[in-house]
Amino acid sequence: CVIRLRVQQGLPHTSLGDLNENCSMAPQAEASLRQRNVTGRDAHPRGRALSAHGDGTTESTGSIRTTESDEHSEEHMLSGRWDYDAYVRHLSRLSKKQKLQRAADELAQNVRSARREVSKRKVSFCLGFTSVFLVVMIVALASTALAKAPFVFLRIAEADAGEIDMTARSGWWTGYDYLNFTQVQNNVGVRGEYVHNSPRFVEEVSVFPGRCGGQDVWDPAWKYASSLPSGASCSYTSTSTSCVALACDPPIEGELYAIDTLQEKSIGCGRNWTLPPPAADVAYVHVDLANSIGVHEGDTIIVRIATRTLLDNMKLNGGDARVTFIPYRVGRTFADANGKFALSVDNALIVEYDALLQHMGAHVRPAATSVSQALTNGSVSLREYAEEVIMNLPPNRIDAYIDSNFDAIQERVVDFASRSLFEVGFTQIDASLEILNSLRGMRFFALFLGLILTMIITILVALSILLIYSLLMISVETRTFEMGVMRMVGMTKRGVVQLVLVQAFLYALPAWALGLIAAQVVGSEVLLKFMSELAGADFDRSLTPSSIGIATALGLLIPLISAVFPIRKALTQNVNDAVDLKRSRTVAVKFSIERSEDTKLPWALIAGGSAVALFGFLVYYLFPLALLSFNIQLLLYMFFGLLLGMLLGLVVLSLNLEHPLEKGITLLCLWWEKRSTRDIVLKNLVAHRPRNRKTTVMYALSLAFIVFVAVSYNLQIITFTYQTQQRNGVNMSLRGRGISNDYVVKLEAWAMNEDGIEDFSWKSRPLFRVADGVDVDLRNLGKIFVMSTSMYAVSPNFYNTTLNEFLKLDSRAGAFSTYSLSEALYSVYGSQSSLLGSLERKELGVDLDSSYLLAIEKSSAWEVFHRMRPMAFLDLSPALTFSKFPSVSRQDTVVSFPAYVRLSNGIVRSVEDIPMESMLLKLRSGLSDERLDQIKGNLTELSSGVPSRRVFDKRDLEDRVSVATLVMEYFSIF
Repeated sequence: CVIRLRVQQGLPHTSLGDLNENCSMAPQAEASLRQRNVTGRDAHPRGRALSAHGDGTTESTGSIRTTESDEHSEEHMLSGRWDYDAYVRHLSRLSKKQKLQRAADELAQNVRSARREVSKRKVSFCLGFTSVFLVVMIVALASTALAKAPFVFLRIAEADAGEIDMTARSGWWTGYDYLNFTQVQNNVGVRGEYVHNSPRFVEEVSVFPGRCGGQDVWDPAWKYASSLPSGASCSYTSTSTSCVALACDPPIEGELYAIDTLQEKSIGCGRNWTLPPPAADVAYVHVDLANSIGVHEGDTIIVRIATRTLLDNMKLNGGDARVTFIPYRVGRTFADANGKFALSVDNALIVEYDALLQHMGAHVRPAATSVSQALTNGSVSLREYAEEVIMNLPPNRIDAYIDSNFDAIQERVVDFASRSLFEVGFTQIDASLEILNSLRGMRFFALFLGLILTMIITILVALSILLIYSLLMISVETRTFEMGVMRMVGMTKRGVVQLVLVQAFLYALPAWALGLIAAQVVGSEVLLKFMSELAGADFDRSLTPSSIGIATALGLLIPLISAVFPIRKALTQNVNDAVDLKRSRTVAVKFSIERSEDTKLPWALIAGGSAVALFGFLVYYLFPLALLSFNIQLLLYMFFGLLLGMLLGLVVLSLNLEHPLEKGITLLCLWWEKRSTRDIVLKNLVAHRPRNRKTTVMYALSLAFIVFVAVSYNLQIITFTYQTQQRNGVNMSLRGRGISNDYVVKLEAWAMNEDGIEDFSWKSRPLFRVADGVDVDLRNLGKIFVMSTSMYAVSPNFYNTTLNEFLKLDSRAGAFSTYSLSEALYSVYGSQSSLLGSLERKELGVDLDSSYLLAIEKSSAWEVFHRMRPMAFLDLSPALTFSKFPSVSRQDTVVSFPAYVRLSNGIVRSVEDIPMESMLLKLRSGLSDERLDQIKGNLTELSSGVPSRRVFDKRDLEDRVSVATLVMEYFSIF
């Protein structure tokens, strides 16, 4: 067995390619080395080159390349003593090329040595590789997802509000109902950033199918007649007894949108809208509306529109044409408005803006000749009577919203809106920022998303650093003899540092490359594809440059940080002890002798104390700052820092439990052994405690992270499930944006004949949603304290059908206490009473023996006050919003259906006219999934024409939760 140690190219260099790990130096060679007293200059890393043979002899090698200028250096290198000064002079005479060559040879040798070490420790390599791979992939995916998240938020906001940055309407205080769009254009000019505007005329209408008992839908005469050929009397102003209502099939309530198609396309409203401008007698109809009235492309419809207000503003005689029946041919049906208006609007029909008046003039009441002439000859223009004007940001308007900081988005949009209104005339305009308002509701979600991803990345990076650090420490400790020999024969400290770093980067570099590739594949095919589908828009699915940069920085930083302490250990090893094979390197007892004259400043202790002091100062300074400035992002990241501090503190605390746990586990596993045996085991564990401590920290941090994520996830799932069930109130329900009486009658008849339904109840639409401009609030008798509210009406059996576990009562009046809360509202006492939230009790200063004012206002035209009594105060209720916490704004007020009609002050004229919002079903227990599917299918089919219909089934919620739970379980196992 021969170990050849050579010095090549004038550089003390190791070549251990022939080293057989099953061999060791012969005893004679080892004794010879010891006889030379390898200390002082002989033990210097740049020491003499030796060749140790198995026969016990040692000799100098002759594999030194020399030149004429190297003779002096060679003479000293081959002599019995090492002349360090001569060697330094020799190095100073080397050329730059020779130095680079020597550095390259040294690097290549270290790479080969690290590769051999990795090949011998494949499991260690896989662990280090996997940890860096996961960090790089997750960081790249998370950073890209955060960068793309504003696209998703914007698309969700546009689905909720349309691709409209600002909507301007005439202020109610001006006394005018419309805006002069021509004047708006004159004010803003023809150039600049404020010219991206377009007029609209939006009106609620009734849409009749063109099936009218043989009547010609294009002939206006019969529509305004006093009777039909059958003899039935008609009144064209009546919604139910007009000739059209009597002759045609039942209508559906719809929304008429008169838009300037080309202008809206140019300002970016409806980026993906592809339909051309419709002809004057053509309307584009939403597919849900078309299905509800049973029409298809090419069929005809009749639109009933109230025109008196418009004609009066035009100084025409609106009394002659208070209602107009306008026929249209269905040109196209569309399922997606593509940003023209909110996605929830499913009863829309679209006509061309500039063609509306002329087509309307041809179909007004025949007796209104002057009105018809004015509308058809173009003497009046609808551009001077725009109901609203949409104003968008300049081209590439999306760029203003692509920012994870909501405050920055708000600053840009509000600045644009303010300047636009200043140009138009802000004193006469009432403006709303629909997209910004929608984004405001999602700003906390974006903050929490960034916080959670930051937390996951931080812990993964810490675990990866700790893991690679442990692997490198194990490698350094097991290669002590090899490194000692290499240092003895000439390896420099730089070479030792390079050797450890090369091994660390052998973990990191392949993991970095494959991690980025995996992130690109997973991101483009799974994550970003899902985000693209969620956003409803296709965007670049490649990793962002910033995410690649962050992932690369962390991928390179992890091995550098991990190698600091292993390098320090390798450099501080004593060469004599390193090549001593007879002594164990595991030290059970350590002695440390410190002399007073050698005492130095404890910089590590000073740095740690300063860091903790700085942390405390920041907490006491930044926390009040975040509260005073309402900086939620700063507050959340402070919470994140405190959470990490708690996590690390608990991990350190676990180290103090290491010894008691060792004793307990030893007693548990070796209870049958003698006490002396257990003592020996414990003493051995004490000797290995420094190494075990690293394992303890790594496992404690890993398990703490997994437990934290699992508990947080379960808490979120429980909260989501609870809130969803509470919001719906039952296991199956129908929800819509105004369920008319015709559907109520049809659905009640079905529910009473369905044996799987034990009971059902109704909840109305809130009063402020029934008519435009209605506002409802609660006030104390002195009208000093005011709280906005949503007033609902419920059936007498409402609380008999809902889930009682979501009903939490604070207090209740003694009258009719034997009845349920909803039944008591239909008593004599309940007709003047309502159900309130616990918060109103505190804010308004009312109790069960006092009264309050219910104020209803209609567009500042009138305001009425009703004196009411509280029937009960609720902390929680199924299907309704009650709370004792002020964070829950605009809580509900619940009354009976007759009281709802009376309190509306004529907005709703009868119980049959009350639009319903929800039908709540109480199902019989023990129904099979097939039976539940049948009930759900029948409910869905019968409510096909309900606007914004949504059928809730608890099983759908359970399926979504189970899928999310399965993903979380895979994550925890992984």
